[in-house]
Amino acid sequence: DVEGNDACPHRPGACLSNEELFMGMCYKKCRLLIPEYPTRYAASTCCNGTGLSCLTTKGVTLPEFAIGGGGGDDDPRTPPP
Repeated sequence: DVEGNDACPHRPGACLSNEELFMGMCYKKCRLLIPEYPTRYAASTCCNGTGLSCLTTKGVTLPEFAIGGGGGDDDPRTPPP
């Protein structure tokens, strides 16, 4: 994580190429998890809108979305997921 308190398995401030930074943590990009909902709104929510609509009709919330990236980013140094 950006604060450097060991919340991510890589150096502080550096998300992997298949991750996005959200609230100080690196998560696998929503556009890779569920392409029709490309915007991260919360740790477990991906959205295709803005604002509160992401919590209702324009968002999808699943615990599987609160994951980091890893394997699949074409970098041999990246640990598998």
